[in-house]
This record gives sequence, C-alpha cells and structure tokens, in this order.
Amino acid sequence: MDCDLQDDPSYIIDLYNCYLKYKKPVIIKHSYEDFKLKDRIVSNLFWLFLSILSFKKFSPNLGNYLLINKQVKEKYLLIESIGYLYGDLISLGTKFISI
Repeated sequence: MDCDLQDDPSYIIDLYNCYLKYKKPVIIKHSYEDFKLKDRIVSNLFWLFLSILSFKKFSPNLGNYLLINKQVKEKYLLIESIGYLYGDLISLGTKFISI
C-alpha cells in the first residue's frame, strides 16, 4: 500500500482473506470511477507507453496495493535496481490474484 492513503485500508482484510484462500500474491484493482476523464486518459496513455517500451503488459487498474508471500519478497529483494514495485514483480514472473 502506498503511504499517501490513496488506497482504502479497509481492503487489507480482503487481501488477506483472498491470500489465505488461494495461497498466491493478491493485488487490488482500482476502478478510477472518481477520476476526471482527462486523468483517466493520461493514466491509460502512461500505462500503454510503459507497456510498449518495456515489452511487458501493465494494467492501468493495478497499483502498489498488494500482498505478496515470502518467496516473492526474497526474489524482489535480490533485484539490484528497484524501480516500480508492480513492474518489478511482473518482471520476476509473479502471477497475482486480482480483486
């Protein structure tokens, strides 16, 4: 979870329960319903260009509001040059359950 409280902390229970059920890393989808049209367009363009430049598929609805397990954490900590959390986890091949 980002420190700016953009994400609702009440979903932590949902993250944890989903992790217990599936035993896989879990990530929260953003709806962007409250965003202005201009902000949604800019956000989608950003994710599209990032996907094109990195040759990786990034979803504009996913962020850093996630729960990972110890194995994923240990792989992540071995990355020499940490960038964007979700992007780095994708580059490690992490598969998420999204809620």
